[in-house]
Amino acid sequence: FTTAQTTPPSSSHPHPHTHTPPMTPIHEITAATGAGCASTLIGHPLDTIKVHLQTNDLLRRGGVRSLFRGHVPNLGREGVLTMVYLGVFDRFKDEWSSSSRGGSIGEPSLLRVAAISSLTGGMAWVVSYPFDTVKSVVQGAAPSEGRMCTFRAMRDIYRRGGGGG
Repeated sequence: FTTAQTTPPSSSHPHPHTHTPPMTPIHEITAATGAGCASTLIGHPLDTIKVHLQTNDLLRRGGVRSLFRGHVPNLGREGVLTMVYLGVFDRFKDEWSSSSRGGSIGEPSLLRVAAISSLTGGMAWVVSYPFDTVKSVVQGAAPSEGRMCTFRAMRDIYRRGGGGG
């Protein structure tokens, strides 16, 4: 049994022998989209229950499968929302941190983080809101309407003037 000898970490860098390359935009997009979709797997059934609280017969009408009604547009919403939020947040935070210190990167103040978070959260919701609308139509469809799929919901929303009209 042998152990490798390493030099002690220098005071300027806590882990001098490790180097993590910066993430590329495609890696950031993939990670953020995956995070949003993963959160949907847990949160979507609860969101569906919230939409159907008024009827109180969701499980009786559709069984456990009905808890996942609207899951596809919800994945789209969460993926896009998280991708935009995380991608834009880091870019804004880096830009606002360096510009406030004459080009040197430092940690932004709490007020700046709050402003950046609010701005990027709003941008993320603007981009993802159409997915949320489709999800709600699919979740709230009456049994008399038949099976409501994502594309049918999109078509119905558009026909009712939801495409900007």
